[in-house]
Amino acid sequence: MQLFVHIFNLFALLCLFIFPQSAHAQKTLRQKMADEFCVELGKQDFSKVESDKLMEKIGLAILPVVGKYKDEIKKELNLDMTSQEDFQKVGEIIGSEAVLSCPKFKDVMTNLTSGPKQAVKMVTKVNGTYLGVGASGNFAYLRVKGADGRENKLWWFQYFPGSDELNSFKDKMVSVSVVEEEYYEPTLKDYVKIKVVQSISLK
Repeated sequence: MQLFVHIFNLFALLCLFIFPQSAHAQKTLRQKMADEFCVELGKQDFSKVESDKLMEKIGLAILPVVGKYKDEIKKELNLDMTSQEDFQKVGEIIGSEAVLSCPKFKDVMTNLTSGPKQAVKMVTKVNGTYLGVGASGNFAYLRVKGADGRENKLWWFQYFPGSDELNSFKDKMVSVSVVEEEYYEPTLKDYVKIKVVQSISLK
């Protein structure tokens, strides 16, 4: 009996070696996304990343996965990936699968939960005339023209107080609370600072 089991195991390994693409094809969308996510994580160096930046790095590793499987996500999960909520749902799906199969992700999550609490981020104000909403890729931003005539891009990544009143703010003076975040820009191959909206109100 033991000899039979041994032979069967060798045969199974041989099949995986000879037909790796066939084995990969049997994986679910969740598993394939988790595998790709793990590969992207492997390209990142987390050794010097502060705990309050870990989630940003994880988010950057998810973006290429979403781009690669966008059509399948639409077909199987019925998500268009046109909103922050869609990205959050897919991120949760990838994370729940990766925590079981990706050692690096497990290490990152361990560091995140056991590390120091995230520092409170500095909130600043941007005042100016609200021009409307713009878009870059899958992300939206508020267009606000300052007193110097320059237009500011204030990024809309999550719900914020005042977002349901934006239409009534058009061409009016507003005060926007923002926090400054640092993200990796693949085109520039460097980190850039952007302003993320926290709230908006008439000034």
